[in-house]
Amino acid sequence: MIPIKKISLSDEDVKSAEEVLRSGWLMQGEKVKTLEESFAAYTKSKFAIACSNGTSALHLALEALELKPGSKVIVPAFSWISTANAVLYANLEPVFCDIDLDDFNISIPELEKLVSPEIKAIIPVHQFGNPAKMKSIISLAKKFDIKIIEDAACAMDAKEGETYAGTTGDTGTFSFHPRKAITSGEGGMVITQNEAVAKKLRTLRNHGFDNEAGEEFEISGKFTHLGYNYRMTDIQASLLISQLKRAKKLHKKRQEIAEYYTEKLQKINWLKLPQEIPGTTHGWQSYVCMVKTAEPTPENTDKNKHLRDKMIKALETAGIQTRFGSIAIPTVKYYATRYGYTPGSYPNSYIAQQTSIALPIYDTLTEAEAEYIVKNISEI
Repeated sequence: MIPIKKISLSDEDVKSAEEVLRSGWLMQGEKVKTLEESFAAYTKSKFAIACSNGTSALHLALEALELKPGSKVIVPAFSWISTANAVLYANLEPVFCDIDLDDFNISIPELEKLVSPEIKAIIPVHQFGNPAKMKSIISLAKKFDIKIIEDAACAMDAKEGETYAGTTGDTGTFSFHPRKAITSGEGGMVITQNEAVAKKLRTLRNHGFDNEAGEEFEISGKFTHLGYNYRMTDIQASLLISQLKRAKKLHKKRQEIAEYYTEKLQKINWLKLPQEIPGTTHGWQSYVCMVKTAEPTPENTDKNKHLRDKMIKALETAGIQTRFGSIAIPTVKYYATRYGYTPGSYPNSYIAQQTSIALPIYDTLTEAEAEYIVKNISEI
């Protein structure tokens, strides 16, 4: 079976983790501090705060903004469910925005309809590593002093010009899940250019503990906020420090695979291939296509989904693992029940959910395996 993603740990990665295991110190410590410094340097950020996973990174970033409970936060209707869940965790209210089917990112025309004084934050997602249109989003946000949290979970190497995804908003969040650019099994990171926000993030991830607060030996005065146990371990950090050293090489390999897929699959007229927007660098966390035996409209969704599902089954039979792209969050049972959304509420997001397919893309995918994948798709 060719998996959707294969984790490849080098001898150095394993050695780095082994050193921590033998050190007697496994929880958050010096390795986490080193990772934070290295990740800040990698993304050209002032501050990086490590945490337990990408979802907790979003939750921390929202809490650090200190928004009034019930404040409205715009999120893409097409994303992993944690983007919206984190808003509810922070006692805020998600406002969904439909996407552009060309890049799967938040639609600027739809966003323009939603921004108002009632909106207090926007969470643009750099979907699958494709940079969102941050210049337009920032321009809209400035009109009403709206905060921006970039969900860059899939976009560690993505850039608009020379600006890394996650660095232009008030905060940017990242995930180190196994399908991401580098991984520690689970893990997350929040970056910011604001020192006060960074301090708040560190306090919140560690049970609300602020070591600088109160008297030196009076611990009661140091728990200043309702915080969380969202810390990363030194074991996780050691794996990430090691992988970060070769992250650019890993990204280059994913770029090469994406270019190969695009070259070989572009003549298949029922497959809409992902696009790298001019002036940007795609992170290629995923290579997500859309099946379009008919035009991608709400009326044709069932027809296109039928072929997408056939494609998934055919590739699985051939020993090739695939996945759907992501989720139309408003249509999942919890959100549909809570808010009364239907598939027609955010049509592009529903189309993307029902007709998208992610192909295997990772640094150890061989040329022969890529050729085999292309061959089987061409024969469907």
